[in-house]
Amino acid sequence: MLAVLAAVLVVARSELCLQGGFESQLQQVLDAYMLRPQLEACIITTVADDVLRTLSPRWQGIEMTPFGSLVTGLGTHSSDLDFSVTMPNYNSSRDAEWDMLDEINELVMQQPDLYSEIHYFTRADFARYSFNHSTTHRKVDLVFRLGDNGVQNSKVIKYYFHLDDRFLPLGVLLKLAFEIHDLIGPGVLKNYAVYLLVIFSYNKEHGACRFRVTKRRGELLQLITVKDTERIKKFLKSAAAWFEDLPADRFLSAILSKQQDSDTQSSSEQNCIDIPYSGDTATLHLTCSK
Repeated sequence: MLAVLAAVLVVARSELCLQGGFESQLQQVLDAYMLRPQLEACIITTVADDVLRTLSPRWQGIEMTPFGSLVTGLGTHSSDLDFSVTMPNYNSSRDAEWDMLDEINELVMQQPDLYSEIHYFTRADFARYSFNHSTTHRKVDLVFRLGDNGVQNSKVIKYYFHLDDRFLPLGVLLKLAFEIHDLIGPGVLKNYAVYLLVIFSYNKEHGACRFRVTKRRGELLQLITVKDTERIKKFLKSAAAWFEDLPADRFLSAILSKQQDSDTQSSSEQNCIDIPYSGDTATLHLTCSK
């Protein structure tokens, strides 16, 4: 068994000045914003092992299945980690579910150095226990009942984004661009919607096998207002016109910047971008089995 030592940059630096040609710049952006696969796997393993160890005095046989960006390969340094959790002898009645969440909380609260910012609730369609995991500096959601929907969605995204080596970088760039332009978040788009844009665009252009997204029972739809829809359309149309005549070595700094008027920028600033969630840089070390 080989131990893999993974150094994880928790918070990306605030400014990144791109150098070289397009391929070199692309790799610089991916290195600054994206988690490498071995780090994603190491984070998942570390969190799951800690949670199972914490809950073992009360429950044996808990099943934790990860889903979301860290599973699809689209994880970033700030990505949350989601688990679909199956408890032994699970009782989904509201009272029993609250009792279970309270018991989980009692065990978690015994390790304040490992877990913080705890929040939990139960609803008609799902229950959730959330916390910050100090070892990985990661927000974690344990989802009960509805979590399998997320697992299946992640399988679809992972399949399509690994059909071509160019898809993962494209997905990451779009997610970062939409985030910088305030087009991802409450009331606008979810990351999942951005990933579907990439998939449907590929299907339309290349005539690939199409699939239909259906609303499953219990899923909540995030509504987008007409105003938000027009704002998204305006961004995409203006971006297409703006980038058409740009040289390749200026493309990334243009799409990843809110400032689209290069005349207002000095030559030294034109090829620099701001990485979201900037702040103090923190590095942690995880030892995982491979």
